[in-house]
Amino acid sequence: MATLTTNINYLQPTGFKIVMDRKHFPNLTFFATSVLHPNMTIGYADIPYRRANIHMPGDKLTFGELTCNIIMDENMEAYQEMYNWMEALVETSQVKPTDRTIVKRPTSADISVVTLTSANTKVKELKYYDAIPTLLGDVSFETIAGDQYLTFPVGFTFSYFAIV
Repeated sequence: MATLTTNINYLQPTGFKIVMDRKHFPNLTFFATSVLHPNMTIGYADIPYRRANIHMPGDKLTFGELTCNIIMDENMEAYQEMYNWMEALVETSQVKPTDRTIVKRPTSADISVVTLTSANTKVKELKYYDAIPTLLGDVSFETIAGDQYLTFPVGFTFSYFAIV
């Protein structure tokens, strides 16, 4: 049975941090500015009955894509990390192990989005398991951008997520 929360504080939009494999992706973790938590859908089956259909819940959950926005540092380190990871995924399937020139990175990684209180203490953790990069987005270089910093989106598909 669900109960009404006793904590009536709202989650702040800036109250989060991203945690990934810091050995391979320290810059992606540090320069992340936003996260778009993906949708989750469940299919259904229509069962015909007289003049209407009865909807029965499906047996499989489908997740959208996890998307993060990353600030571009001057050395483009965060961008380079994503680029190398995605390139290594494609190259490893086409090149013999003895001929590889790119540093071996994991094919997947667990990504955590930790929500924080106003005192910056952990409240909950959204953990995405077996995340694989699917998008290294556009970077818009503009001379009239003003005080905006360059950012780029990155997208991941994953097996499932859990709220810890």
